[in-house]
Amino acid sequence: PEDTDLLLVAHPKGLSDDLLYEIDQFILRGGHALILVDPWCESDRPPSDPNDPMAQFTAERSSSLGRLFDACGLALADGVFLGDPGTALTLQAGERRQPMAHLWYQELGPDNFDRDDVVTQSLPSIVLSTPGHLTLAEGAAVRLLPLVSTTGEAGEISTSALQFMPDPQRILAEFVPDAGVSPIAARVQGKVQSA
Repeated sequence: PEDTDLLLVAHPKGLSDDLLYEIDQFILRGGHALILVDPWCESDRPPSDPNDPMAQFTAERSSSLGRLFDACGLALADGVFLGDPGTALTLQAGERRQPMAHLWYQELGPDNFDRDDVVTQSLPSIVLSTPGHLTLAEGAAVRLLPLVSTTGEAGEISTSALQFMPDPQRILAEFVPDAGVSPIAARVQGKVQSA
């Protein structure tokens, strides 16, 4: 509608070219958009198929705005999420129900937020699962202003580690902190061409 103030795009998958064009044009006209993309959406489960019981484990659970992101040089790293021992939730796991860090669940607090931005300045904490790794291509047409960031202990973990009964101990043992402080939510600003 012409009087739209804010466009909310949540977990976009399989959008038509016409709808992508409408989103593109809304943003290019100066419209504000809140875009939520996910490398591994736990709640995006296909209906069970008795002929293929494994389908729910191998179904695509990521989302993106593809060409729109490409046009401005913004990317959600494909097939990975950011684990962070510095903010990981400790939950009971294993046969003995031992407390263990679950790197895919993050509880972020004031140290992870931009306290100068109106969106995050009064947040006490948030809990996220499998936060995506936002990156900018070299020469990107936009700036990425982090709103929520990981600690310096973050690293990429393949979403495939969560497909079949994730093992927090194995994920922790194989973890490599190679991403440093990375934005997982950001304000994107700049002038771009239509995708």
